[in-house]
Amino acid sequence: MVSFIDQSTGTGPLTYAWDFQNDGIVDSTLKNPVYQYAAAGTYTVNLTVKNAVDKDTEVKVGYITVSAAPVAPVAAFSATPRSGPAPLNVAFTDASTGTGPLTYAWDFQNDGIVDSTLKNPVYQYAAAGTYTVNLTVKNAVDKDTEVKVGYITVSAAPVARWQHFQQHPGPARHPSMLPSLMLQLELDH
Repeated sequence: MVSFIDQSTGTGPLTYAWDFQNDGIVDSTLKNPVYQYAAAGTYTVNLTVKNAVDKDTEVKVGYITVSAAPVAPVAAFSATPRSGPAPLNVAFTDASTGTGPLTYAWDFQNDGIVDSTLKNPVYQYAAAGTYTVNLTVKNAVDKDTEVKVGYITVSAAPVARWQHFQQHPGPARHPSMLPSLMLQLELDH
């Protein structure tokens, strides 16, 4: 709602013709009207004032600017990779919508603790398990939360086992018969 205040001078009585969109249509004949613009945009206002002697028109170009109504946020995100061995570094990408500025509260384990407030964070999962991820996005209008249950799967880290074998071929008579040490690396997945 915009309140307009007439500051015209002249001998009364005065009549008023307000055109709030400068489209040739008289929107009000009140001295000090109130008008509601329905759509976002920049508007030129035209006021014509008459008395018994003459009339005068004032046009204010681009006088009123109406911004779009802010839009409530809708939380959305993706992540990569979504599975792998511990420790697993996961890059989260925000895909939320809504009028900015937006604020972010990431809970990577859905334990009620905010782990990051960055738009696109990276988080390291140190332990094996399946994790639910929670993102809450806020703006001046409202807030919204997206929860992805079982979204990240972290497997146990590979375990390296070292085994060594020592060969005792008996009396050493030939160089190929000398004791040797052999190491073997086995990875468990």
